[in-house]
Amino acid sequence: LFPYTTLFRSGTPTTVFYDETGDQVFRMPGYASPEIFYLVYEYVAEEGYQDVPLQNWAKLKYGAK
Repeated sequence: LFPYTTLFRSGTPTTVFYDETGDQVFRMPGYASPEIFYLVYEYVAEEGYQDVPLQNWAKLKYGAK
């Protein structure tokens, strides 16, 4: 038998968003608060990734600093 430490695997949960053709458009590693998750969801749904990075898109949309 293998010891538990040999079989144990760990990783970071990751949410991956794809477009309608199956291409990956955004990857969000780790936990995100509901507010951040919704922000990323809007970014992907509105196809903001085609124009600007997420931080710039959020500043344009919400006037964030």
